[in-house]
Amino acid sequence: LNPEQSPATAAIDLLKAALARNLRTIVYCRSRRMTELVSLWAGSRSGPYKERISAYRAGFLPEERRSIEARMASGELLAVVSTSALELGIGGLDVCILVGYPGTVMATLQRGGRVGRAQQESAVIVVAGEDALDQYFARNPEDFFSRPPEKAVVNPDNEVILARHLECAAAELPLSADEPWLHSAGARRAVRELRK
Repeated sequence: LNPEQSPATAAIDLLKAALARNLRTIVYCRSRRMTELVSLWAGSRSGPYKERISAYRAGFLPEERRSIEARMASGELLAVVSTSALELGIGGLDVCILVGYPGTVMATLQRGGRVGRAQQESAVIVVAGEDALDQYFARNPEDFFSRPPEKAVVNPDNEVILARHLECAAAELPLSADEPWLHSAGARRAVRELRK
């Protein structure tokens, strides 16, 4: 969406429309300040949904973040306005609104991947800002969709990364012993630690 008004205003209008349809929504902003402002403005303009919207960002205490995640998972919250701090953790969402292009195809897919995980219809909307890359993709969406995601470089046997990925994977779906990626010595060690 390449709005005539500010990207934040367009995102709030989209969020209000999603709330009116009882759609569980995540709005991603590029800064902590914008996250707080969009959350505040959306709450003040959303009438009965004011208490069902929360900000989420780095800087919140871990217990505050877990509380917001639990309230979102339970349905108490209907929308969360977040920085990239919440790229993982909440499933079952219906709509993802990106206030500005995140800067990479991979980040866009990662954030958009929060919706539709229960195989329901879902939507990902990128609200273009004024910067050149936002405007380029708003005018040339086929270029965005034809690009492969950037390659991630990670050592899959890094004990810290592996343990965290196993925890996240196990939280979403039961792990199966026949998963090929669980056959490495590091993965077997991490699974044993996870079972303790």
